[in-house]
Amino acid sequence: SERRRAEDELRASQAQLEQAQRIARVGSWHRRLDDDGMWFSDESLELFGRPREGPAPNRDSVFAFMHDDDRDRVRRIVDDAVARGVPFETDFRVDRPDGSTVVLTARGDIEVDDQGVPTGINGTVQDVTTAHHLEAQLLQAQKMESIGALAGGIAHDFNNLLTVISGFTQLAQQRLGPTHEVADDLRQVTEASMSAAALTHQLLAFSRKQVMQPRVLDLATAVSGMESMLRRLIGAQVQLTVSHASGSMLIKADPSQLEQVLLNLAVNARDAMPEGGRLTIATGHASDASGVRRVGLSVRDSGIGMPPDVRERVFEPFYTTKETGKGTGLGLSTVYGIVAQSGGTIEVESVVGRGTTFTVFFPAVTDALLSEEQVMPDAPLPTGTETVLLVDDDAAIRLLTERALTSRGYTVVVAAGAIEALTLARTMPRIDVLLTDIVMPQLSGPQLVERILEKHAAPCVIYMTGWVDDASMRLELDADVALLRKPFTPDDLVRAVRAALDGRWVPVPMGGMR
Repeated sequence: SERRRAEDELRASQAQLEQAQRIARVGSWHRRLDDDGMWFSDESLELFGRPREGPAPNRDSVFAFMHDDDRDRVRRIVDDAVARGVPFETDFRVDRPDGSTVVLTARGDIEVDDQGVPTGINGTVQDVTTAHHLEAQLLQAQKMESIGALAGGIAHDFNNLLTVISGFTQLAQQRLGPTHEVADDLRQVTEASMSAAALTHQLLAFSRKQVMQPRVLDLATAVSGMESMLRRLIGAQVQLTVSHASGSMLIKADPSQLEQVLLNLAVNARDAMPEGGRLTIATGHASDASGVRRVGLSVRDSGIGMPPDVRERVFEPFYTTKETGKGTGLGLSTVYGIVAQSGGTIEVESVVGRGTTFTVFFPAVTDALLSEEQVMPDAPLPTGTETVLLVDDDAAIRLLTERALTSRGYTVVVAAGAIEALTLARTMPRIDVLLTDIVMPQLSGPQLVERILEKHAAPCVIYMTGWVDDASMRLELDADVALLRKPFTPDDLVRAVRAALDGRWVPVPMGGMR
């Protein structure tokens, strides 16, 4: 009876161990070094995808289970551990008979006899597929963040250069007049600057370092303005059709983020049509169940489509069906976040082999709101006699800005940075306009404004920016905040200063140049 009780306890203990291994996805194994015979627990066989019945595994058959690119590396690690009598741990991939691939971690301790001669290996094997995928996603996200920071930095410097190029070109055009022999050449420089500004805009959208500034805009007009960029993006293999319903399509959104939504949806559609196809973009009107008016944007492709399980997860961060290195799984999740921040919704319909349609709905706004955000008039250029404190760490930007404002009658006091601006402000009897860059050494633009306001009665504040970093300001600015996006022209600048002084501020679109 004692032996029977001991056997029962042993079987119960073994059952508990097997259950624990199943729950933890950990199996145990043993290898004899004299004949390379191996024993696997049931959970180990399950992890390898091998049946419990069948021939007993040995060293060679176990290595045969492994992925071709991992086999030799694991063999060297195990042989070295046996030779030195030390434990080992290594990851490897296993291509299972059902077609799936899992990542396993094998750990082993060397078993020795009384003379210290290795006789076997006791080990475990664990499924770490999920952890491996999460680590890869984290590394990919960190890589994309680094690339985004690089792209944002390039865009910042390039926006400063474009401001100088386009600004002095415009000043030269005004001085020489439209009939001068080099007028056409200068117009070519201006057009090239506008194209370059569009490229930096895309870099900023990718790096997500643009200031968010929602305003009332016409959805159809915004989409039409991107049509040429979209054609270059999707390539000649994809036929693009753009259509708009009649009537007002006013929404309130950040123009830069709206462009980011459309670019991401277009890229997603292009990738779904590797052999080419049709991309149809349309704007129109709709109403929800309660009768509230909405403005819709649909992006439809004729691509491969998505099965229901993929469609349900399509907006999840890091979820992607693309090959490794071909996608981050962030594009559509970014679209979802932008649409939600704008008070909209997004829907997706897809049939395998028949394409996919993404439809974005924005709340419609009234014509009355648009009248509050009219575009600044093109002529005549305004003048002024007020005093402007100009703060920018870029010498060429300072020179261009000072020249543009003094030519229109303003008195301009120039500072090369925030600390110099604070010193100058102490001696200035009056500051009518504080015109400051956002990203600067020592103090950011918003920090400088706080310090200036301690000494001076609230001057009119205008921010200039080519991008925004975490250290200075990553905030959403209301539409009534005076923000002049680089690159801008001298005409943009003088109109912006006058409008801000007169309480008529209207945001200048990203890129500034019209």
